[in-house]
Formats: sequence, structure tokens, C-alpha cells
Amino acid sequence: MLVSTAGLQHGYRRGPHAVEVLRGVDLEVDAGEFVAIMGPSGSGKSTLLHILGCLVRPLAGSYLLAGTDVLSLPEKELAAIRASRIGFVFQMFHLLPALDVLRNVSLPFLYNGIAPDRARRLALAAIGRVGLAHRVDHRPCELSGGEMQRAAIARALAVEPELILADEPTGNLDAASSGEILELFARLHRSGRTIIMVTHDPAVAAMAQRILRLEDGRLA
Repeated sequence: MLVSTAGLQHGYRRGPHAVEVLRGVDLEVDAGEFVAIMGPSGSGKSTLLHILGCLVRPLAGSYLLAGTDVLSLPEKELAAIRASRIGFVFQMFHLLPALDVLRNVSLPFLYNGIAPDRARRLALAAIGRVGLAHRVDHRPCELSGGEMQRAAIARALAVEPELILADEPTGNLDAASSGEILELFARLHRSGRTIIMVTHDPAVAAMAQRILRLEDGRLA
């Protein structure tokens, strides 16, 4: 089992009011699975993904990543897990506008101590896997939306992560670009990658092996 959570609870305070978002999420994902999580806006899908990505600590519950109790780890060790074991793909791409594709994809290596020559080789290999070798020296402003998302996926792949987390990865793309990105995710899954993807789109979710729905703070 790669991902195992039990009783995850989380919420926020808005002024004098406490807002519950997750009310006891139990989730198990095997290595090599492709899981889609659906739910209405505000249901906590992104919050759950941020917890799985070790970006947010839940208020209660447990989370094991490949048997490691990540919630018991100090922040420095969590940062190391984020940098080497988890790849993130976001709706907004989060590419640095002043950097070309190669340097954007190389960013994760700044935090895990890999030698520059090896980091460059790994980044170029990831860029090649997503079909952007011809754009390696282009900046984000010179790319289409689909190409920017491919660069973001290459950045997630570069460190050879155990787990890829995707939050509405086609949300800012047109239909043609969305199809290309979904086919790329399908290829990644066929190659053995473990993917957990949040989406509101049933057609996107249909690409996954398994679809879960987040309702009232719990997975149905």
C-alpha cells in the first residue's frame, strides 16, 4: 500500500466561525494505481491533496506514505519527502516566468542536493518524456497552455517520484490541450506511475482506474 489514511480531519477558521472541510477521510491507494477524486466546489478535494502532498498537516487522523508515518516527521524531513518522493501538478502551472523550460524543470533539484550535471540529465529526460525537447530553451510566455502544463508535468516527473498528485490539471486548458494532457497521464499510468488526481470533470475522471467522490467531508 503506497497511500493509507484514516480519519483525516481538517478545517479553517473564518472570522469567528470554524468551517469543517474534512470529517474523517479514509483512503487507500496501491502503488501503480490511478485514482480520481471528484466532488463539488468547496468539498475539500484540494485540501485532501495538500495533506497527501505533505503541504498541510491535518487537525486529526493518520497518513502513511509507503509505510512511513509522515505526520510524525519534523518539517525538515517533510520537505525532503516533498522534494524527492512526491510530484505535484497544479491547475495554474506555477512556472517561473523568467526561467526557460529546462531551468523550471530543474527547480526540484535545488532542494535535494543532486549534482548539477545529473540534475540536468534528469531534467532533460523528463522534458523528453512529455514531448517538449524542442522547447527546452523557451520561457513560459513562449509556450501554449498545453505546453506549459507539459513542462509542469516534466517538473513533477524529474525526481522520479513515488506519487504524482494532480489538482485539476486540465482546468485551464482548451479541449485539444486537455486531451493531450490526459493521454500523457494515461501513458504515465501505463508505465507504472501512481497518480491521484482531483477533478470536477467526469470525462477527466473517466481516465482513472477508480473514481472516488468527496461528499460532506468523507470519501464515498
